[in-house]
Amino acid sequence: MSVGDPEVVSPYVEAFKILETINHDLQDQRIFEEFLALLSTLVIGTPTISTSTSSTSLLSTYTQFSSSAVSDKLDSVLVLARSSPSFGEGLVRLVESYWAQSRVWGVLEDGGYGEDVFQGYLLRLALGSSDAEHEHIMRRVWTWFESKVDGRTVVRLRIAFLEEHVAQSVGVDFEILAEAKEATDDDLLYHDVLDYLAMSQKNNIAWYMIFDMIRSVVLRRKPESWDSLGVILSDWRTDYAAEFLTKARDLISDEVLFAEFSAQYVADADEAVNNPHRWTTQGHDDAAADDLLDQLKRLQITTTAAAGSSGRLQGPRRAIR
Repeated sequence: MSVGDPEVVSPYVEAFKILETINHDLQDQRIFEEFLALLSTLVIGTPTISTSTSSTSLLSTYTQFSSSAVSDKLDSVLVLARSSPSFGEGLVRLVESYWAQSRVWGVLEDGGYGEDVFQGYLLRLALGSSDAEHEHIMRRVWTWFESKVDGRTVVRLRIAFLEEHVAQSVGVDFEILAEAKEATDDDLLYHDVLDYLAMSQKNNIAWYMIFDMIRSVVLRRKPESWDSLGVILSDWRTDYAAEFLTKARDLISDEVLFAEFSAQYVADADEAVNNPHRWTTQGHDDAAADDLLDQLKRLQITTTAAAGSSGRLQGPRRAIR
């Protein structure tokens, strides 16, 4: 097995297939995620792991339900990772992005495409390169997909990427996204809904504006979908705001100030955090206000990240059907 040899199956594809098999054999997502975390530390060579303990014995708890052939292949992948630093770095990235890659593979498989297309995709991700630029990588990825798969599959792949982005950066979990997809029942419309949700974080657009944009496009293209979709999005945002404000209450001791902030946050979360003059009262110390603002911004980021992580862990992500 060699890195970059076009005549053989990519070691990244081999590694991914091993992960897929172990995930299937374990039948327990949280245990599998423990395995992924351990595998990353073994590749990196975390000092806390005893060098006298072999990788095989450490991983045996997770590979015991798989065939000996799977364990042997996993050992071979680890040997290659230790002998090739670039592959080792790429393997860690593959392991860390396993759920996203599994969804891409699922979409390709559902579309009738095989390992050759998936291998070309992984190649264009430049997993082993530490200086590759994200925009350049994604241009290569979409050029590859658009030249190899049909239009419907391209849309479904774009949806898969957008769902990952929305889950991680906006904090909408996959269960909510599944409900939104069912409500729209239209791949192109659902894609555009996701695009608007991603826009809220990317372009720092207030939630009420994003909500209005989504409502407008849905009412124009498929009005019968709006009642259910609108409830799904409103309920998610209400729950998200309630979680954030519960945590923010520990930072804002002044009852009046908290009431003003809460009202503003519910109406327009981004403006409340980024424009404090709209909710702070006169007479508060500027330095203290700036410090509070910084704490609230950090809290907003961690709340979003926690919501995204929660979505990632709640059930395996299925291919879009």
